[in-house]
Amino acid sequence: MGQLNDLLIKAAQPRESEYFLADGEGLYLRVRPAGKVWIYRYKYMGRTTKLSLGAYPTVSLSAARKKAREEAGRRQEGVDPRDARREAQERQRVARLNSFELMARTWHVQAQKDRMWSANYQHAYAVRDLCNNARTRTRRPLPKTGWGALAP
Repeated sequence: MGQLNDLLIKAAQPRESEYFLADGEGLYLRVRPAGKVWIYRYKYMGRTTKLSLGAYPTVSLSAARKKAREEAGRRQEGVDPRDARREAQERQRVARLNSFELMARTWHVQAQKDRMWSANYQHAYAVRDLCNNARTRTRRPLPKTGWGALAP
């Protein structure tokens, strides 16, 4: 690494079509009319794969080099960086959606349809209690076993 410097990066002007400036060891600066983005390019199973590392100048040259080295380290461990990133994003999404409040609200909507609650009961008790109880609890994800694990 080390073919690029800040002067070369700042001097790179957008053209009609995108182009790449190589820094070495798979790190490239993609220059587009819309802006500049750091890309880590590597081969996985015979195919060239690109992984975005962030936009320039938000991600500096030194930070992009550090991220590229981290991704290269993952590859040496036998992990595809793109698959690892997707799995991490999926875990975050599941953790965000698998909260007590979300599951309780889903139950409440279904219970409202099944039980034919009066408008007074629904507003005065069910929704108020649900919101108050959900806010006082921690927002940790439920165990994978679901509601059954919470039963006494």
